[in-house]
Amino acid sequence: MKASRKPLLTSVGLLFGLASVSLPTIVGAQETPRARIEGVVFDSTTFNPMRRTTVQVAPVSDLGEARTTLTDSLGRFRFDSLPPGSWLLAAIHPRFDSLGIEQLTRQVSVGRRGTTRVQLSTPTTRVLFAKICGTQSSTDTSGFLVGRLRQAESGRTPVRGRVRAQWIEYMLSASGVRTHMMGTEATTDDAGHFVVCGTPTTGMVRLAAWRTNVADQLPLDSSGVIDQEVPAGGLWRRDLYVGSASAVPVQITTPSPVDSQSPTHVDTSTITVARGSAGLRGTVRSTAGTPLADVRMTVRGSGIEVRTRADGGFVLNGLPSGTYELEGRAIGYDPLRVPVDLFPATEDSPGNAGQHFSMYRASSLDTMRIRAMRARIFNPKLTGFESRRAEKIGMYRGPEDIEQLRPVWLGDVFAGMPGVRVILGTRGDEIYQMRAYDSGWCAPRVWVDNVLYPNDGTLGLWVASSQVIAIEVYPVTGMRPPQYRDQVCGSIVIWTGDRWKMFEKR
Repeated sequence: MKASRKPLLTSVGLLFGLASVSLPTIVGAQETPRARIEGVVFDSTTFNPMRRTTVQVAPVSDLGEARTTLTDSLGRFRFDSLPPGSWLLAAIHPRFDSLGIEQLTRQVSVGRRGTTRVQLSTPTTRVLFAKICGTQSSTDTSGFLVGRLRQAESGRTPVRGRVRAQWIEYMLSASGVRTHMMGTEATTDDAGHFVVCGTPTTGMVRLAAWRTNVADQLPLDSSGVIDQEVPAGGLWRRDLYVGSASAVPVQITTPSPVDSQSPTHVDTSTITVARGSAGLRGTVRSTAGTPLADVRMTVRGSGIEVRTRADGGFVLNGLPSGTYELEGRAIGYDPLRVPVDLFPATEDSPGNAGQHFSMYRASSLDTMRIRAMRARIFNPKLTGFESRRAEKIGMYRGPEDIEQLRPVWLGDVFAGMPGVRVILGTRGDEIYQMRAYDSGWCAPRVWVDNVLYPNDGTLGLWVASSQVIAIEVYPVTGMRPPQYRDQVCGSIVIWTGDRWKMFEKR
């Protein structure tokens, strides 16, 4: 790529951060320069070349006279017609922020003729982990998250607080695949900077943050709970915003799991949703650019839901401020889940306006060969499931249906089911609700492998989405099997097993 000559460097400290440099030795000043520097910028954490990286070169004797170029799609760069002497190379890329480095630099000696080849590489994951996380254990599967915690109001200033990260780890044992919920927390410094060490290098991480009182560390404003996919390499940056919100209690009725012989005995429980003065305007389109109508849009944890118009537009008002997760669902499309930073509208700022979101068409299972028929015949759990599904007295999802959803969290297996919703608490806990007689919402009873579990937000700690092989959902107004009958609310039945063994790639 051809370089441009621009006097971009006004000071040594601004671009290169060097305290001192040695003077060059220039030979043959009368000779036409023919030397060249070419090379590549490489990300050692992802084992990929870095495209569109800004690379600058300047003579050590005059750092204010720099040439600038961008790397191509293979991370390559080139500088032609350089006079002999000592040159300083510097590479700058937004990715470096998440790696905890400012830039890559290297001093190069150039002769009268020929090509000098250079590789500018980031440190490896292990080296960066040791630098950022210190003495904490480092493995090939350890990553870290860096960022800054800010207040959504008050000019988005940095604040002191804590950040929590949670993820699911899969472990092999003699009895098969087992899942464990892992988590860690980090405290910010006074300027809001935080580092969360030991996160996974692949998969999904659930994040939440809150501002704390400096004196007693009591939680104040908080963010929502977001699911963030870990980028390649496992080293990433994500700033989080906390904001003020009103805690609005919503009462729901639930049959008491203690008195299971008396289905008319109910308990009244309260869940809390977050409301505030922030708003979000946006448009939902397919990946082909077609506006999508009737998409159900909500900010998780707010309890507010709207549907997109014919032009794909939507408006959500009364939302809490801070970092939350926007969710969209439409028939025939994969669920949309994307973190959004919500700010209250002021005279100086419109808040959140004009954001665009894309949804992908749901993929089919044509590339998979299901081996579930044999598994169902010899699986007593699914024998009864198949009999009830044939009667069509409820809503059912088998292994192939759940596999197509590609669920990450337990609540994902209910995605798109009419009359069923998942309320996400401030700590990531999931409470399942169904439509009641009066068109309100109630908390159904939940059975897992014919064992009654409390629907109090803790179910996800005992059952992982990868363990679910089938679900049955029975609304309160329809027919239900007698063993799952409930006169107050509906019923949810979850069957677990090794779903992965039921599928194989062609």
